Amino acid sequence: MPILPTSAEMSTASEFTENMQTYEKCVDYIQTHFMLLREDYIEPLRAGIKLFMQGRHSPKDLHVYTGVKVVGVLSTWEGLVYRIELRPEETRKINWEKSKQLMYGSLLCFSDDDFSSLIWATVWRRDPALISGKAQLDIRLPFDPWDDRLSPGKMFCCIENVTIYFEAYRHVLIALQNMRAADVPFQQTLLTPQPDALPPTYLKEETDMFHFHNVFSNCEKADAEVAAPKSFRILAEWPPALRQALDLDPSQLDAVQHALTHQMALIQGPPGTGKTFVGLKIVQALLDNTRNLRHSPILVVCFTNHALDQFLEGIFKFCESIVRIGSRSKSEQMMRRNLKELVMEVKASREFIQARKSLTDRRDYLRDELVKAMKLVDSHTVSAAQAKSLMSEQQFETFYQGFLDCLGDDKGDFPEDPWVVDDDVWSRVMKEWLGTSDPAKLAPVPIRQEGGLPSFKNFGLEEESDDDDPLFGGKDGDEEEAENEMYERKLDVDNEQTEQVDEKKKPGSRMDFFQELHYAWLPYLEEYYETMTPEMRSLDWRQEDLWRLHREHRRECYRQWLLEAHEEARGILPELAHLLERNAESRAALDRDRKLAVLREMQVVGMTTTAVSKYQLLLKELRPEIVIVEEAAEVLEAWDPEGPRGTQKESVCTTNYLANPIAFVPFDVLCVLLSVQTSWYGALQAPPYTPLSSRGAWRNVKMGAYTSGCAGDCEQCGNLCLAQEKEQKAVMKTFTVNATAHDHDNVSPELQRYAVHGSDAPWQNACFGISNGEEVLFEE
Repeated sequence: MPILPTSAEMSTASEFTENMQTYEKCVDYIQTHFMLLREDYIEPLRAGIKLFMQGRHSPKDLHVYTGVKVVGVLSTWEGLVYRIELRPEETRKINWEKSKQLMYGSLLCFSDDDFSSLIWATVWRRDPALISGKAQLDIRLPFDPWDDRLSPGKMFCCIENVTIYFEAYRHVLIALQNMRAADVPFQQTLLTPQPDALPPTYLKEETDMFHFHNVFSNCEKADAEVAAPKSFRILAEWPPALRQALDLDPSQLDAVQHALTHQMALIQGPPGTGKTFVGLKIVQALLDNTRNLRHSPILVVCFTNHALDQFLEGIFKFCESIVRIGSRSKSEQMMRRNLKELVMEVKASREFIQARKSLTDRRDYLRDELVKAMKLVDSHTVSAAQAKSLMSEQQFETFYQGFLDCLGDDKGDFPEDPWVVDDDVWSRVMKEWLGTSDPAKLAPVPIRQEGGLPSFKNFGLEEESDDDDPLFGGKDGDEEEAENEMYERKLDVDNEQTEQVDEKKKPGSRMDFFQELHYAWLPYLEEYYETMTPEMRSLDWRQEDLWRLHREHRRECYRQWLLEAHEEARGILPELAHLLERNAESRAALDRDRKLAVLREMQVVGMTTTAVSKYQLLLKELRPEIVIVEEAAEVLEAWDPEGPRGTQKESVCTTNYLANPIAFVPFDVLCVLLSVQTSWYGALQAPPYTPLSSRGAWRNVKMGAYTSGCAGDCEQCGNLCLAQEKEQKAVMKTFTVNATAHDHDNVSPELQRYAVHGSDAPWQNACFGISNGEEVLFEE
């Protein structure tokens, strides 16, 4: 299924059914989250277009721009982008320095037929000076570099729905779309819940010796006073002396032990319970004890830039080998650890420079070819080179000889050899044959078109300066802007002003690629074919001696030549656009190799959740084995499985509460969740009980209902517990469920409503655990 919606989807209501069962196959799991996330951004678009067509839309949520036209093409380091022009009266009153309209990454819907057909594009650059002065901005097609429908001479209606931010969805959807069943990590835990939680795969009996001397200050003192061991087997029962020496309360100690001994772990608790403290201790313990067991840095993932800065600053106190991906950091300390800064400090190899120069030269060649093709499409005359390709060899020679015969003794300096004539000579030949002083006036025009062809000026190819190359300090469309925009539009937190991607031309940029083209008959080609008479259609213009044709037939023959040359050149444009796109991908891959060399030398890599999705290829090659996710309860479930795939060996998560358990499925490795506001929360416990969120028990139901995915009988489902805290206390809380303490008769009716397992008698097939006689309550 495509990521962008079709016209049919936008005109019909969604047919999604509530998902009230567990997943039988990985494919179902991937497809479900792809479809849910896709529908999450499509539904507001569908509703917005419907309201617009009915004249009932709200300008607050839906921005409509009429009379939009394409005025140019820009060749950039990312490929081709289109430059569009809005109506000045719709833009002049907007303060573009502060406005959230037409932000980088915003999804735009274009149509010239009342939205019967749709063209989707995203804002690539909104230069405040350009849009304020000329009402122009640059857009990019998300998945195809060229679309013939975005042709000159057309006027479009453009709709922007500001309630959704496509850039925050796009990379996650791409990752889910490319994910195979084998890529889903922890399948036994996520899809087929097991009663026994497994330890990290890198821990074996011969490699499970750990020490905490650098992690907990009391360990050295305890060694002398209570003889705590300097090292111990972490998978075995921890020595009592060690447990006493650690500066942790019982719940924190259980959280540390659980996180270090399981593939997946969820740490949760109200504010002030020490989740961040415990998370940092876990990271430090892993750094000290897994250095020789893992082959990649630990990946730290946070939902916001602020949270990422704070967590990385905490790690920096005991580990300076940190790199932060993303340029929206507010921390001076982390700014110095930015990947772009670190890459610039490393001298590029000779091989890298040579390869990059080769790709850049190839890009420049493709740009030149694109300009030539655009000129051919724009041309209203047939050049000598085109004529040679359109005529047979015999036809061309006969045609030129007929021209010389017409001149008689007045041949002047015209060459005898037709194959060496230039365009100036050929223009004289055409004028003579057509009987006109201006062959361009014979360009095909629809019969019903009055007033000639509309002029379409300033359509051309503008070259991007090498100074804009992101590898050398240029901006590359920050993923953090997408994250912040999503945060502001959907979550309304932090109220942080997002910066606009501003890629103004640097002084000295070469602008010689800009062409003044007046091409305006693309939309009329089909119309012209429709208006041709049967006589003209059957004209045999391939006959050997074209001088025998009647003048009107000659002119019609000339128009057909123009159309054929035009169609040939027009067919080259998308091919060249794709070649430029592939060239940009090759340069990105080369730059990625250089970044990987820096990342592999680090112990910790920090990213936002949006960056994780955007830099899938980078993470796929980096192959992190341990991941820490902070604020994981804020992360939609679909955001998590698309992380680094197939390489993770452990995952730990920390959170205040499980405010939205359906919104979280633990990351592929060590995940730390730190957030949520609600009056209830579930918990995890050591084997044989797996973490609540790792069972795959929660499913997204549109009306907000949650369902349990019980794995089997009561004896085997003791790993699930929901509980209501009557008095929230500032302590980290875990609930241990006794597998034999189930009391189905006493379960509240509120819970029975949601205990559905896909059978005719769902309650008989689903269990909710009761601990210490407390009734399990559910709060919608």
